[in-house]
Amino acid sequence: MATKPMSRQTAIDMVCMGLRHEYRVLIEQQVRVSCSPGLDKPEAVRFEGQTRVDKIGMRKVFLKAGFLKEAHYRMSWPADDGTRLASVA
Repeated sequence: MATKPMSRQTAIDMVCMGLRHEYRVLIEQQVRVSCSPGLDKPEAVRFEGQTRVDKIGMRKVFLKAGFLKEAHYRMSWPADDGTRLASVA
């Protein structure tokens, strides 16, 4: 039985809730599919993904989807409590 691909918003919502191991493969596929139309364009030089430094699951998804870690941005991600967290791109 084939499963229906999730919408981009559903994938984003799942990422925001925190990743569970069984969903990482699905989200990795969605990240690849979301980027693939832009990769077909010759003017597309790069794609960038960014997540909080403490979101290890999402960082693993980006790596498995072919993204490279290029930077840590200190105090760049606003948190709900008013503090700022580091992010990884």
